[in-house]
Amino acid sequence: MDIKTSRAQCGFTLIELMVTTTVAIVLITVAVPAFTDLIAKIDLNTGSLQVREVLRQARSEAVKTGNALHVCSVADGVSQCAGTSGRGRKPWQHGMLVFHDANRDRRFTPGSDTLIYQVDFSAGLAVSWGRGDYLVYAGSGRPALANGTFELLHTASGYQKKLVLNNVGRIRSEQNW
Repeated sequence: MDIKTSRAQCGFTLIELMVTTTVAIVLITVAVPAFTDLIAKIDLNTGSLQVREVLRQARSEAVKTGNALHVCSVADGVSQCAGTSGRGRKPWQHGMLVFHDANRDRRFTPGSDTLIYQVDFSAGLAVSWGRGDYLVYAGSGRPALANGTFELLHTASGYQKKLVLNNVGRIRSEQNW
C-alpha cells in the first residue's frame, strides 16, 4: 500500500489561498460602495416617510377636529419650535412637531398647547421647508399658506428628494437618483 495514495489531502495550497483572498478582496471592494449607497437611499427614504407621516397625521387631525393644526420645525435638542417665520426656505433638520396652538403664537407651549405628534430626523439628513418655520392645516385639511416644497438631502451622498405639498394638502415626491 502506497502512503501517498492512502492519505486524504489536508489543507490548501498557497496558490489556492492567494486566489481565494484576491477574489474576496475584489468582492469587498465592489460591495462596500454599493452597500454605502444603499444605506444612504434607505436613510433618505426613511426621512421622506417620516415627513409624509407627520403631514398625514396633521391633516387627519385637523379634519377630524375641525380646528387648525400647526406643524413646526424643532429647535436643536428640545421639543420647541425653531421659529415663527412664515417666509423663506428654513432648515427643519432636527425634526417636526404637530400641535394644537391654543394661544395662537405659532409656537408649541407646554401646558397650553396640545402635542399631537413629534418626529426627530437622523443626523445625516438635511430637511428644509420653502415657507418658513411652520405650516398650518386649516380645519378643512388644506394648508393655510398655500403649497410648498420640503427638500430632503442626504448630506454624505448628495441624494435629494423633494416632497411637494399642494394647496389641497396632498403630497407628491421627486427624487434625483
